[in-house]
Amino acid sequence: MKVTEPLHITEAMLAHSSIAEPAPGEPAIWTSGTAYRVGQRVTRTQTHRIYECVKDVQGRAAATPESAADLWKDMGPTARWNMFALDRNTPSTSSDPIRVRIKVPGRIDTVGLFGVRGRSVLIVMRDSAGAEVYRHETSMVRRISMRWSDYFFGGFDAAQVESLLRFDLPPVPGATLEVTVSGGAGPYGLAALVIGKSYYIGAAQYNAQSDALNFSRMDRQADGTTILLPRRNVPRVDIRLVGPAELTPLIYALRPRLLGKVVIWSGLDDQKEHPYFEPVLSLGFARRWQIDLAYPRNILQTLEIEDF
Repeated sequence: MKVTEPLHITEAMLAHSSIAEPAPGEPAIWTSGTAYRVGQRVTRTQTHRIYECVKDVQGRAAATPESAADLWKDMGPTARWNMFALDRNTPSTSSDPIRVRIKVPGRIDTVGLFGVRGRSVLIVMRDSAGAEVYRHETSMVRRISMRWSDYFFGGFDAAQVESLLRFDLPPVPGATLEVTVSGGAGPYGLAALVIGKSYYIGAAQYNAQSDALNFSRMDRQADGTTILLPRRNVPRVDIRLVGPAELTPLIYALRPRLLGKVVIWSGLDDQKEHPYFEPVLSLGFARRWQIDLAYPRNILQTLEIEDF
């Protein structure tokens, strides 16, 4: 298993995004001195966030929404920045192919895409001089054939693959990373784009368990009528790892740093074609990270990971 600590994407690092700000359907840009009424929303390009008015604002009020919590409620990032906000799971969406270019200040070796909506993904890395040092293009659709008759006579509907993980980026300093989600008729989406450095923390053992927490609710009325209020399922993974004892200092240092943070957990690293790849891949946080020191030459770990 590898764990990847995300690198926080700043405004200075985002060199280009094909998603406008504000995007179509998003509120207009906030204007100083304009009167706003309760329920109206505005976009702040300075903070890349959307705010909702919670108390009528007079035209003479010049305080920015981010500095007036009594007048405005922060509703989250704009569509352009949703893919970089790991404190919520709202995707970035666009009717056109999504293209972003990130200037990396240091070295990275990993890129992960989650919640992909599009038939293909292209990843290109260039060094500080502009020379291409890495290129990877992959199809994000998969046709499953269990038997020869499925291959020849089965349907041609393809399943959307939502996750892509690459650990083979060359760790050149000051690189520029370009990611494009395209293919098909759209709309296109990307829930999370994560870059960073990965760490090997052990080999996943057999008998890992993939679970799903369902937050739907049954609303039972007094007359006996029952109404289902559907909510999303949250994937959960329970996995045990084994590794050499020499990994202990690294794991012991990573645990306090990563607990409480949304990071990439990859039980099968980047074995994209393995049927178990996605069930043991998670962009989430560890509910439990137990280290078992029972053996002198090997360290055992128990991880309970919940998707964000």
